[in-house]
Amino acid sequence: MVQVNGVNHVPVFCMNCGTPGGLVPEQGIYFVGWMCDSCQEKYPLPPGTCAFPDHEYNQRVAGEWAKLGPDPVAKAVELLKDDRSTLSRLAKDQPKFGK
Repeated sequence: MVQVNGVNHVPVFCMNCGTPGGLVPEQGIYFVGWMCDSCQEKYPLPPGTCAFPDHEYNQRVAGEWAKLGPDPVAKAVELLKDDRSTLSRLAKDQPKFGK
């Protein structure tokens, strides 16, 4: 377990080769599965899962960040505390968030 800005995070590793993949906030996690780019190119995704590239995720985060207005940091902190906010859900969906 690792603390980032006072929040407990769990390290994530590729489910095939064990490559480190970043951190995921501990709160609200039941299961995290991640495959590195190399393994995703070689092997099919496990049934019932989906994936999208980091650049698509980063575009979604940038879009949400742009909506936060003139004081984005204060607004982001407020939204990250709300489990129903899109920004909070994106933070929980991506192991690399905050790197």
